[in-house]
Amino acid sequence: MKILIPSGEWVGGTLDFLGETLKKLGHDVYYVYKIKEKDVYKLTYYLKLRQIKKFEAYINSKLEQKYNEKIIKTINEYKPDIFLSLNARFFPETLRKIRNLGITTICWLADYPFDSTRFKYFPYTLQYFNYLFLGEMLWRQNIQNVAPDAKIIHMVGAFCPQQFKPISVVQQDVNKYNSNIAFAGASYGIKAEGAYRAGILAQINDFGLKIWGDNGWKRCIFNYYPQLKYSYAGERLDFNELNKLYQITKININIPNPQCITTFQERIFEISGAKGFQIVDYRKDIDKYFTEDEIVTFKNINDLREKIDYFLKYPEYRKSYIENSYKKVIEKHTYEIRIKEMFEYIK
Repeated sequence: MKILIPSGEWVGGTLDFLGETLKKLGHDVYYVYKIKEKDVYKLTYYLKLRQIKKFEAYINSKLEQKYNEKIIKTINEYKPDIFLSLNARFFPETLRKIRNLGITTICWLADYPFDSTRFKYFPYTLQYFNYLFLGEMLWRQNIQNVAPDAKIIHMVGAFCPQQFKPISVVQQDVNKYNSNIAFAGASYGIKAEGAYRAGILAQINDFGLKIWGDNGWKRCIFNYYPQLKYSYAGERLDFNELNKLYQITKININIPNPQCITTFQERIFEISGAKGFQIVDYRKDIDKYFTEDEIVTFKNINDLREKIDYFLKYPEYRKSYIENSYKKVIEKHTYEIRIKEMFEYIK
């Protein structure tokens, strides 16, 4: 089948992993990439610097307009069978036109669509999707209210075994990434998600915590949790570096975004795929996908501190969790498996 995927700002690699897996399964995949700012500079040269807010709004509106025009143009030329989106950052009328052409429209929701800090058009776009796949089923009622004709299906993320896998590491990598406990993830700047992560990490930094993440940790978070300044190890890691970190560090702290109330994010699969040991902020859906001898969770700070202390003192007990969770994700939670499940629903 021919599948068109609009690109977005998602940095988790999901779009790339989806596309490469679809190609591996024999599908024809085409991406529509976002318009760059330089493409509209010639339209804005006359704006004065003192009108920077108007300038920014003008630039963004032109970028959005051109991107949506590009999607429709590509649809008409490429003639896909499926339009597959991760969230939706395009105009609702764009998707309405696509659906009216008889193209199957699918969205895999990675974030809550009614979050105003993230999305402008997404809630208005929901009504034009044929299928909506989501991990957090507590979102279902609100979504179904505005998209009564859509089929809403529970589906969690997955991982790419070609990217996250056991590898041989050199001493230089060990020197860089070895630590008692480590956390790798976005700061979210001054947003609430950042406060949640930082609030937990600040209570365990005395175990020798290392934090890898964007500049927002230094620019925003450390103003409110200064004790974390000494835990900061470096900027955001790419996937190859993350793979090493997950495997080398003694304990990976996994804190899903708090918008996930019952579910979790694909990081749980990625750490397991890299044969790393992790302690995960508990979500009840974890029990559906892992057994107690595969993944260690925590339900409060005292619970977390006790488990960190225990698994640092007795490193031999980490090995069985690593092996058991690795076997589980390889057998059941790769992108190839997830995409086949998706197509079973829509065929």
